[in-house]
This record gives sequence, structure tokens and C-alpha cells, in this order.
Amino acid sequence: FLASPDVMRSILGESGLMAECFEDISDAHLNTTTVNSAPSPLTLGVYVDNLAQKAANARRSLEEGQIRYVRGVFRLQ
Repeated sequence: FLASPDVMRSILGESGLMAECFEDISDAHLNTTTVNSAPSPLTLGVYVDNLAQKAANARRSLEEGQIRYVRGVFRLQ
């Protein structure tokens, strides 16, 4: 199951990690647009099957409020 950002930060803290940076970037991601450009030969799609479909599903889930995107930098205490 998914955990809220606050719960996840707490779990990481209890595991000995201190947050240097922890921010919800969901709204910023929703405000970005995709640009139609020539595909690069070296992208995440090299490692992830069905990347376009997975990205579309993730965006839809974000728009529907089912998920949040959180960026964090942690260090050992």
C-alpha cells in the first residue's frame, strides 16, 4: 500500500535518515507540458517497458489525486 508523504518521511526518519530536502512536486509536474520532439536513443524507455503507457497512467492518477510526487534528499544521521 502507498503511504502519505508525511508517513513516508517519518518511516525514513525512524530508519536513521535525516531529510535534507523533502518537497511535494506534484503541482509543478502537472503544470509541465510534454514537448513533441525527436526521441532520444538513450532515455528511461531503454530500461522500462511500456514507458509511455506507464507515464500516462501515472499522470492520470496524479490528476485524479490518487498519488503525489515527492522529491527528497536524505542522509544518515
